[in-house]
Amino acid sequence: IRVKGQGNTVGGMGGMMERISINTDVEGICVEEPPAAEDQSLLDPGPNERIVITAVENLPGNPGVKFVFGLLSRASEGALHIEDVHENVRLDFSQCQPSAELIVADASFVLLKGEMSALGDGVFHVFEMMMPPR
Repeated sequence: IRVKGQGNTVGGMGGMMERISINTDVEGICVEEPPAAEDQSLLDPGPNERIVITAVENLPGNPGVKFVFGLLSRASEGALHIEDVHENVRLDFSQCQPSAELIVADASFVLLKGEMSALGDGVFHVFEMMMPPR
């Protein structure tokens, strides 16, 4: 059962209910795991490649290579941060691959590939950066 729409109804239930049926015959269905983030590249994507975006607020305490989308901002101490509605994280670009096609300014939306520092200092080490696709 899926709930559609929003709003109030007389019965106090918001939205409309729609019954859906699921075919249990799974023969011939193949579900592929997405490639690991460390095996993917923002700068050289494969054909029809898709990435999984991690919210900035979910970066702290979440080990491994991640893709992040957010607003590039500069904190009062001058360090660059990536932020979304709920969180901001300091960035380190010392390991970032340079891109001749990329010109970025503060308050730009960017896609990043990197991982949180193992030191627990709240720094996201950027490996790749690009502008979001049009």
